[in-house]
Amino acid sequence: MAPSLGGTGSEVFDMTTYGDDVLIAGNFPGPTSNESNLVLVDGTTGKVIRWYNSPTLKSVLAAPELGRVYGGGRSLTAFDFATGKQLFTRAKTEVDAIRTHDSKPAYRDLELDADGKTIWAACICDKVGGNPAKALVKLNTKGYHQASWLTQTGAGSFGLSVVDHNGKLFLAAGGSDFVAEFDKTAGGERGWKQDTSGSVQAVEVYDGQLVVGGHFFYVGDDRADKCGAGRPGEPQLDPHGECQRRQGIAAYSLGGRLDPNWDPAYSGSYSLVWALHTDGLKLHTGGEFKTVSGVTQNSYARLSPASIEGNNGPNTLRGTPKGDAIYGYGGADRIHAWGGDDTLRLGGGRDKGDGGRGNDYIRAVDGSKDEISCGPGSDRVRANPGDKVAEGCERIMRKGERIG
Repeated sequence: MAPSLGGTGSEVFDMTTYGDDVLIAGNFPGPTSNESNLVLVDGTTGKVIRWYNSPTLKSVLAAPELGRVYGGGRSLTAFDFATGKQLFTRAKTEVDAIRTHDSKPAYRDLELDADGKTIWAACICDKVGGNPAKALVKLNTKGYHQASWLTQTGAGSFGLSVVDHNGKLFLAAGGSDFVAEFDKTAGGERGWKQDTSGSVQAVEVYDGQLVVGGHFFYVGDDRADKCGAGRPGEPQLDPHGECQRRQGIAAYSLGGRLDPNWDPAYSGSYSLVWALHTDGLKLHTGGEFKTVSGVTQNSYARLSPASIEGNNGPNTLRGTPKGDAIYGYGGADRIHAWGGDDTLRLGGGRDKGDGGRGNDYIRAVDGSKDEISCGPGSDRVRANPGDKVAEGCERIMRKGERIG
């Protein structure tokens, strides 16, 4: 399914979707000398659609509203999506010759702001375009650095991942190792910050919380906590006895409070979790690990929240304001998901299922005649021909064919 990205030392660093297709970025050769490091492939077949002539990239950003693709490497490079033409290369990153880390300068993650004019970039950088910069920078879509927006981070810190959510920026950082919140309108002023005992390599908003992945073994649950560094079992991981054990992954509230009950444990090699991707209630994790909470998982694992389940008799099941997975099983069930992005499986029996608010997925392919309704949000329904589906449900599949 995937294109061949051959060559000694070839690496894929980032992937993203552009419509139904997939952009793959990294350090790899193409079929000719002016085709390399960035390729567009069909999202279903993996067939190559277009190569781009790109420098080595650590990140890629799709901007369909602008008809562009942005690549983050040593500089920010923009391409015309349809033709592959390179539009510009600007905002070069630099690191000081004398510094506390040895990572090479680069844009490690890119996020397009809802205003369609701003790109937020997590970077390994001490300067951008000759101006002071640190860990997280503001660029415009023309590739120019907005130097007046300067983050308050430590001298040894560098940015690895950023997520833009509800007017706040959440940064995963290495060097001085932390996760932190920044206000987009405050010129780089930091809100809360939590220390970790190793780099935070990825950050995502999942199920109403902030999930971070990295090669840490302890994390702070108080803003005054000072976690250490090192390898498993070494006392300097938590030198003051004040941080909490978390192996490779942790969850915080959007206000910076550690979730005390969410603690999957990743084990394996040094880097542990370096990639996170959310898909509704599914959290996809990738990295350098061999087990998750004692279960063998080689480099990839999918996490999901606890489900709400009925039994083979009639059930009345109600969800929560957050996203839920609700399973009716047998019997004539009444299911109301309430709020959040939910997954409903109606099971056998003549069921009534209501998705409530949120972007829901409702599956009722069970041979019985069910009644299905959907609340506000973008919903997907898989139903039998005999099921009654309310008009508020947007995307409906019956017998493998889309009818709404």
